[in-house]
Amino acid sequence: MEYAASIFGHPFDGDAIVTETRISAGDFLGNNISPHVDIVGPEKTDDLDPGRYNNYEDYIKAQYQLWFDDTIQGEFQDTQWQVDLGNKLKEHRFFQNLLKVLNGKICGFDEILTRLEKVTKGLKYSENAYKKQILNSLMALVSEAKVKAISIDDEGKEKIKIRPFLNVRVQLWLREMRRMVSSVGQDPVLRFADDLNQDQFNTHLPLVHCRECGSMGWTGLKRMTDSEIRSDLKDFYFGFFNHDPQVVYLFPEDTPSSVPAKTDQPASTKRSPKTGLYHFCAKCLHVTTQANPQSCPSCDNEN
Repeated sequence: MEYAASIFGHPFDGDAIVTETRISAGDFLGNNISPHVDIVGPEKTDDLDPGRYNNYEDYIKAQYQLWFDDTIQGEFQDTQWQVDLGNKLKEHRFFQNLLKVLNGKICGFDEILTRLEKVTKGLKYSENAYKKQILNSLMALVSEAKVKAISIDDEGKEKIKIRPFLNVRVQLWLREMRRMVSSVGQDPVLRFADDLNQDQFNTHLPLVHCRECGSMGWTGLKRMTDSEIRSDLKDFYFGFFNHDPQVVYLFPEDTPSSVPAKTDQPASTKRSPKTGLYHFCAKCLHVTTQANPQSCPSCDNEN
């Protein structure tokens, strides 16, 4: 409080501290029995998807009916159905189990679903999309539910206030797309370089995207007298932003080159018939201008 007073230039006493009191799931649920034990079935996966509804109100009404086989009574803007919803949620076995699984802690979706699978019949063998949709649906209803609370006004009189049933916080964590690389091959896979070990990284290169035509390919460093495409990210980034002539770009052909090489040339001197066309080894990241090579001249890899 002394620190706050020095910052704001105003004295604070003990009443200025806002504390938080949390109760256990058992205390919150009380003696509520569980007349509602069934969950929305997998055959209703499409109905659980919020993307198929025109607006938020339609979505909530549909989820209410899916969970409780009933429609919202009265106007959507009224609070009475929200209070009734809170009471119904307390009586639902799936909601009760959700509170017990959370146990007052922050948990990821996968962790929550893994725990719920142990106490919810049929959930373990359902599709992931369905399991996440059913959890989203229930939390949407929890967020909409309300509870009546009695407060004391300045004159000491009791006053009924409508408050949230529970405070719901869902966080979406997005990983920054930095140090992205792509595997070299017929079907490239986008990966985070930091997730790869050295052997895996040796078959990946930074990727490049053309904003004009939409083409995507690989990029790296290549010495003029060398056939290797080097993938060291630190050197590549330094070279790229300093316009190093060693920076090269490789874009895959739509179909493999099928132009036959001239038969009167030795195999070691046969060249690709198309200027700028290279064959790229997915194993050692070396390029060659040989036409239709049977294997990589650098490592003998046949892919």
